[in-house]
Amino acid sequence: MPPKTTFTKADVLQAAVDLISESSLGGITARNIATKLGSSTAPVYSHYENIDDLTRDAIREINKLLLEYVRTPYTNISFLNQGVGLAVFAREHSQLYRAIFLDRNDYHELIEEFFQTLRNELPLDKECSHSPEDKYDSLLMTMWTFTHGLASLICAGLCRDDSNENIIRTLYHVGKIMSTHYINPIEIPGITFTDDGRAHINE
Repeated sequence: MPPKTTFTKADVLQAAVDLISESSLGGITARNIATKLGSSTAPVYSHYENIDDLTRDAIREINKLLLEYVRTPYTNISFLNQGVGLAVFAREHSQLYRAIFLDRNDYHELIEEFFQTLRNELPLDKECSHSPEDKYDSLLMTMWTFTHGLASLICAGLCRDDSNENIIRTLYHVGKIMSTHYINPIEIPGITFTDDGRAHINE
């Protein structure tokens, strides 16, 4: 009789990440993991009490991979590298990006952990060091809003040029404008909203 195959916790976790890459977070079930491993569901429940815990660990693994991308020195500006890494990740792992950032899920706190990591690294960037520290959160969220839009277009295959060169050029120009604004804020016209939800720009 051949020896019984033993699946480690790492094997189960990798199978879960692979399932997300092939479908979505909803693809993680004990039966699907078992099929992926070519086993019964026993390995899943021998390492995890429930699928929710497994899904959380899978998202953390994806966040680790994403951190590798945003810490890659595409340029000599680390804040810019964060945005470029996010866009490149969306290009090279579109389904993982979609599962984490585009599909609805109940694991928002894990995404917040990821953004807090990025936030903590901002003071180390020479481009951001001149910005008031109390503006870091706003700066990060503003650039995230733009970068997420670009990454989503790339993820959907709707960006005409998703080369590293174009990503870097685009994000650098926008980032330069944003970081300059947070150092020397420009006066922005006020906006008045009416009861029916319409807005008037007070120029």
